[in-house]
Amino acid sequence: MTIGVAPILNAVTDASYGNNIQAGGYIILWGQGFANEAQWNEIRCTQGGTTVTFSDSDAVGLYYKSNLQINVNLANRLAPGSWTISVRNLYSGAWSNGVPITVYP
Repeated sequence: MTIGVAPILNAVTDASYGNNIQAGGYIILWGQGFANEAQWNEIRCTQGGTTVTFSDSDAVGLYYKSNLQINVNLANRLAPGSWTISVRNLYSGAWSNGVPITVYP
């Protein structure tokens, strides 16, 4: 991890490493520059004017974390449809690029 540089988000998959992302399922964020400590990552999901944020301090939390991967339980917090996901390593404070996903019911 390089402090002061935004993370890079390369892909977002479902728990089976595919594109069948379910509203009640898990997603895996793949990239680089994530923080190893859960409390230092934040996930932002946007759909039009709606923003949903996932962090380790919310009721859902983040699961497996490393510099290259973060697992997130969506817990039915995203409505079905098209979303854009980005991640922030709170050490640098900068948001990654956005990756589009489709959430299915």
